[in-house]
Amino acid sequence: MIKVGSSFTNPHAGERTGEESALTRVRLEDLDARSLGKETHPLPLEEALDHEGGWAPRFEGRVLTDFEAKALNVERQIFDLTYLRSE
Repeated sequence: MIKVGSSFTNPHAGERTGEESALTRVRLEDLDARSLGKETHPLPLEEALDHEGGWAPRFEGRVLTDFEAKALNVERQIFDLTYLRSE
């Protein structure tokens, strides 16, 4: 785990990096621009790769919010984060 500030740690630090990262997919396909109907400018793979990761897996049973459903309808990615309070 990597400490974030003095009070929180990310138990998924370093996970879901490279081509497995949702951030890499966003950069490769320029999904932000596409979802807004703008011209896309995808990055080459070597520039698009997310080397940090830290994205949490979506846990079983988590409810899809209306906000997330709207984002998915326009092909945006959902990024989950989990932080644990340090004692």
